[in-house]
Amino acid sequence: MNQTHQYFAVWGNNPALSAGELESVCRAGGIGISLVSYLPYAMIFGSDRELDFSFWKNLGGWIKAARKVEVNLEPEKLAEYLDGRIEEGRVTFGMSVYGFSQKERSDLYRGALTTKKILVERGRSCRLVWDDHGVLSAVTVDKNNLLDKGVELVAYKRGGEVEVYETVFVQEFEEFSERDYGRPSRDPRSGMLPPKLARMMINLAGVRASDNPFLVDPFCGSGTVATEALDMGYRHLGAWDISPKCWSDTQANVAWQLGRMGLDRKDVDFVGGVADAKTLGEQLDLESVDAFVWEGYLGPSDRRMKTLGEASKIMGEMDRLYQDVFSVLSRILKKGGVIVAALPVFYLGEGEYKWQNFAQNPRDFVMIDIKKIATGAGLELSAEKNIEKPLMGSIPKRGTILYGRADQKVLREIVRLVKN
Repeated sequence: MNQTHQYFAVWGNNPALSAGELESVCRAGGIGISLVSYLPYAMIFGSDRELDFSFWKNLGGWIKAARKVEVNLEPEKLAEYLDGRIEEGRVTFGMSVYGFSQKERSDLYRGALTTKKILVERGRSCRLVWDDHGVLSAVTVDKNNLLDKGVELVAYKRGGEVEVYETVFVQEFEEFSERDYGRPSRDPRSGMLPPKLARMMINLAGVRASDNPFLVDPFCGSGTVATEALDMGYRHLGAWDISPKCWSDTQANVAWQLGRMGLDRKDVDFVGGVADAKTLGEQLDLESVDAFVWEGYLGPSDRRMKTLGEASKIMGEMDRLYQDVFSVLSRILKKGGVIVAALPVFYLGEGEYKWQNFAQNPRDFVMIDIKKIATGAGLELSAEKNIEKPLMGSIPKRGTILYGRADQKVLREIVRLVKN
């Protein structure tokens, strides 16, 4: 592959899910990428196309992305670069540094101050944005307008070499917050799928909005999948839920999101209603759906299971539920269609959940028998192929991804299945 562009991309709290999302979107869009390096906090990769802000904006699992540039950090040369890069007005620049010692970070800071002094002496108004820890957060980059009116450089030391990148994207944290907490209908007991996770799951499906696929959520809750899909450009959507309240909440939130986008209900093909997922065959034609994306029932509201027996009994009941659900959805799904689902996992271990706990004590995790269910429904588990080593969150033996916070006892298992 001709690597004409190289990126330093900072992922969120689940690297396996972030990397899988990126790979799925690139594959669907015909974008060639190749891994350069995995870091604890980021992924460095090459791409045969330039990936601009609009590309990264549609992803949910990435905090910051920067493209490699040929910049010398020696103060005089950096001043020349910034003087040409920002031709008018104040020169505002920031820097995030990775892989440097504390002394080296201090040296870089002093060098940046010298760069600022040089620019001022040339008659340019100049402002430096710096963090004592060496890394600017997405919030800091956004609040200081470093993408729109300034520059953030990312310096990464690998061995004895220093690579420099220029930030092209930071996650729109205020937008995600607004679509979560600002929507008119929000129920803390149902419909709690985080917008970022919903977006990542939509991207894992690998169906492009430009192809106008029919994307359906059979457990719509508060309509998070639908509202995120609308924001991403999807216009042919379906949403059903067994709860009349959930369907009402979904309609209200979809109308709200359409209004924010300057659209009307007539501008989209949106269908849905009140229905049990096991009866969706009565609502939709056979082989009519391109992708199902959903979070199902995660278990009783009192989610702290006291014993393995109790957890196994509840999971057994849900196992039977999901056997029926996947069987029905498979018949409605087109050949080559995809199901991306968030399924329950009960964590019974002592203390806080950590991804590493699964490899060390798998018996502490009570899970759906997804391989058996997939086989019975004529589906195949489909993990991303180019993730070259287990990343935090991945379960290689199952081909799935664990998603959860340290304080949670009910986690999510993200599964991707294809109908061949």
